[in-house]
Amino acid sequence: GRTIWLNILNSCAPSILAASISSIGKTLSMYCLIKKNTIGDAIDGYIANKDGVLSPSTIAGYRNIRKNQLQELMNVPLSKITNLMVQAAINEAAKTLSAKSVRNAHGLLTASVAMYMPDFVFHTTLPAKEHKVKDLPTPQQIADAIKGTDIELPAMLAMWLSLRMSEVRGIRDKDISNGILTVRNVRIAMAGQIEKEKTKTFNSTRQLAVPERLLDMIGAGNPDDYVVTLSASTIYKHFVSIILEKTGKHMTFHDLR
Repeated sequence: GRTIWLNILNSCAPSILAASISSIGKTLSMYCLIKKNTIGDAIDGYIANKDGVLSPSTIAGYRNIRKNQLQELMNVPLSKITNLMVQAAINEAAKTLSAKSVRNAHGLLTASVAMYMPDFVFHTTLPAKEHKVKDLPTPQQIADAIKGTDIELPAMLAMWLSLRMSEVRGIRDKDISNGILTVRNVRIAMAGQIEKEKTKTFNSTRQLAVPERLLDMIGAGNPDDYVVTLSASTIYKHFVSIILEKTGKHMTFHDLR
């Protein structure tokens, strides 16, 4: 009866979980997971489930969200989640994060919970998308500011060819032939390790004509040598610092695109 059912749920004994080959066992296993696991556990499980399927950069983004965002929800048992607490966490996150970052965090949360509790329906009001118009230096001002610096080549590649940081760092000498660059790989840093991966989307794999000036700056090297060897953090920090010093304006490396 109902009492026996509740006693089984409360025990969540290994022998019960082992019976998951039957429909009853599977139901009990899921109840036990929901009862014992936290929202943080659910996100960890979701990330592990998608590792190897999604790109390393996407997985790295998920892990960053898990570690740094919506922390007030991470220790909440799955069985205790409510729309009220989710909305409160989103409201708090919106005070310090961009609308895009909040939406990304909420997307990971909903996908993770849905994997364990598909019937739970989220009713979250998210911050409106932002439309910012930045006051940026002109291309000539940027070129003058970075001329002769260690980040001149990566910045010029990003600006003139509309490349992402990871794409700039993924260019090898053999990717350029007869003045044409084939963008096929990116390099990202995760947990201190450099990982190479294919470009993120189908449209990201493309061929671009490289201006003669950039070809001269790149020069010739071994086929497998990377054209840019600086770390992403070094490029980013040096670029932001130089542009601010030379132009008085704040600009990120991504703004070059």
